[in-house]
Amino acid sequence: MIANQGFPIALSILLIFRIDKFMQEIVVAQKEGYWQILENTKEIHNTITNLNQQNREYYSLRFGEVQKELSGMKVELQEQYPGGGECYCYRIGIRSGRNHPEVHR
Repeated sequence: MIANQGFPIALSILLIFRIDKFMQEIVVAQKEGYWQILENTKEIHNTITNLNQQNREYYSLRFGEVQKELSGMKVELQEQYPGGGECYCYRIGIRSGRNHPEVHR
């Protein structure tokens, strides 16, 4: 009779130890998962930062090229119509210079 009463107690203790070990494995797995997520997040952040920098550099270069092109067009227009003379606007009766005020200064 004592052996019958001792078996459930021993089984309960064994189950408690196994549950404890299982819970520890879950905690370790969660920690590893969190570290992996953190590493992935850092990598994504660095990638986005690098892409943003590349975009800034590209658009800064492109903006400079467009500015040079527009400056060349302005010089060409000023040579073609010095002092805002007889350009198309004046020939069709538009005198405000709203369409391209840089010529009508």
